Amino acid sequence: MTPYAIIGIHGLNNKPPAATLAAWWRTSLVEGLTRNLAIAKPEIAFELVYWADVMHAKPYDNDPQPYVAAQGTGPLPRHAPSLKDAANDLKNTLDKMSTVLGTGDVLEAIKKRVAADLHGYHTDAKTRDELRRRVRTAIDAAHAKRHRILLLTHSMGSIVAFDVLAAMKPGADTPRIDHLVTFGSPLGLHAVKAAARAQGFAMQVPGNVQHWTNLADRRDHIALDARLETDYAANAAGVTVRDVYVRNSYVTPGGEANAHKVYGYLRAPEMSDLVLAFVENR
Repeated sequence: MTPYAIIGIHGLNNKPPAATLAAWWRTSLVEGLTRNLAIAKPEIAFELVYWADVMHAKPYDNDPQPYVAAQGTGPLPRHAPSLKDAANDLKNTLDKMSTVLGTGDVLEAIKKRVAADLHGYHTDAKTRDELRRRVRTAIDAAHAKRHRILLLTHSMGSIVAFDVLAAMKPGADTPRIDHLVTFGSPLGLHAVKAAARAQGFAMQVPGNVQHWTNLADRRDHIALDARLETDYAANAAGVTVRDVYVRNSYVTPGGEANAHKVYGYLRAPEMSDLVLAFVENR
């Protein structure tokens, strides 16, 4: 079997220490493979690109929303279509209209208030360069070993990943990304796309990406635009975004559901399907 690398890129806000967060990501993936696909002792090669320390002086001592195993036994639930889908589709349409309505400044103000990390990434070149350097270093290391690469990118991590991939120049030695998976991603939002365009990035699947799957829970307050296929055109090889709706099962120790939380996405049945297919090179 061809060697592979599964590389995770986390999202915004402060995090627990790097080793803890990486272990929780891995545990979530293994939990999904065990529960959804009945794999007794799954083993995966996984590494996490950690960047919270660039924007936060000290990691969480006590994460308010840590990894917790999903309740019950057996496969976790998949997405079930509902009226909520239609409501979120309307939100998607309104956001796409924001370019015409001239509300970009309003969206930027909201981003500054509720997503300080993302605002800092877009406004501070030193911070932006460091985040991209860490992602590119992980990709280059896997490529140098001739590994197949699966990028798992959550929330703001999907923005950093897209920027890194979009900036890569085509060439014989350009790293190939066998599968890019975005989840809980804000890449469809007008303010995010406007920032990418301002840097000269084309709104299309990066040229070195062989597959791009976008997973979104329709209740996710960050992935408001869950249909990236309508925002990013095919690349020269004809690769398009495949949008898949999922059910994020994460519930805090206090009993509060969070449809954006990374651990629920990582153990979703649809994610388990993608990871197993990649590991088995199918």
